[in-house]
Amino acid sequence: MGKLGRSDYDKERNVFEICIPPKQEQFFHLVKVQKTGLEHNEFLRLLSRKMRIREIDIAYAGTKDAIAVTTQYLSIKNCPEDEIKKALSTISSLELLEVHKFNRHLSIGELEANQFKIKIESEEKLGPIHQNSFINYFGLQRFGKGEEVKAGILLLCGKFEEAILALIPEDSTLEKECQREPKTSYKSLFFKNFQKSKEAVFSWNLVPLTKKKFMLHATGSLLWNILCNRVETDELDFIGSASDSVFELYLAELKQIAPGVEFSKELINKRLGKIGMSLESMNGSRRIIVEAENVRQEEENTISFQLGKGTYATMFLRELSHGGIVG
Repeated sequence: MGKLGRSDYDKERNVFEICIPPKQEQFFHLVKVQKTGLEHNEFLRLLSRKMRIREIDIAYAGTKDAIAVTTQYLSIKNCPEDEIKKALSTISSLELLEVHKFNRHLSIGELEANQFKIKIESEEKLGPIHQNSFINYFGLQRFGKGEEVKAGILLLCGKFEEAILALIPEDSTLEKECQREPKTSYKSLFFKNFQKSKEAVFSWNLVPLTKKKFMLHATGSLLWNILCNRVETDELDFIGSASDSVFELYLAELKQIAPGVEFSKELINKRLGKIGMSLESMNGSRRIIVEAENVRQEEENTISFQLGKGTYATMFLRELSHGGIVG
């Protein structure tokens, strides 16, 4: 074997380091907006599409009514201020009120109260309001079109494929939804993964935890609504943190909703564990009777009032329309 001779390259030992590019540093903005007639999920899809970010990069303290003019705060991740202003200026039903630098995402429930001013359309003049208390039901807007609650029930049953199909509107198909959903929507990735893999559990594990938690908590809210009239207590725990006796009441309701399916705490946790969740995703408690505060009749059939976080104005108005708290 011959000997390698010395090369001219030895004179110039140039070494070029190929660096791993640093990850983009996360940054946040706190945004105050006023929106008119926008349903919550539609609102998030529209924002993510306009700003070209993922839905999970937008956080909020609470959902707001669709049929209303509402003001709320959002936290937006990894979108420059000028891009936020530019994107939101193209949405006719949205007005940008404030933008500030922020250091994190907002969390659900991170607000003290909501202030309302509502005009009641009625030929009859609104009488004096003598009592402000009412049952603290979750309003219909908590459940959207009902698809996510139905999917949540099926997840508790361990029917993962059926739960995916439940998210598809009745007048659509999986193939159509893969095309219809914006690329920034978590459902787009979710549906496409299931369409390709046919593995339901695998596909559910790709869904962001916040989305799965929201879906399960909406399901827990429905169960709470059903049970709150059947217990004599000031507060009612959700199924995830219920005592053994209250948990049995929840199980009885689940068996009515899904006859033929076996339920127990261990079985539900085992099923949810397959998709990275547990009954702890449905924790918490809620007062059964609440009061509207600072109630004022300002103009003819116009009232303003304040409600604690998580309490629905539609439930207070429901009592007004039924004459339950009007003298």
